[in-house]
Amino acid sequence: MKLLYIIFVVLIFNTNCFSEVLSQSIPVKYCDQYDCEKKCIAQSKIGVCHKVDMYVDTHRVLGECHCEDLHVTDLKDLG
Repeated sequence: MKLLYIIFVVLIFNTNCFSEVLSQSIPVKYCDQYDCEKKCIAQSKIGVCHKVDMYVDTHRVLGECHCEDLHVTDLKDLG
């Protein structure tokens, strides 16, 4: 019976260690502000990185690039 408990404890320990290693090996994608602006300039828009925290397929996405229209109020803020 002691042997059964020891095996049970060892299996639980190994499962927890394996899940930690697996969670650390998930690739993470960030939003690069420079690349975002560069992509959106071709559409005559402003590139803005928005924070997101979601899992897509095998990646964890922490930021997304959104191309937003340039408004007159934005020009006043720049000048």
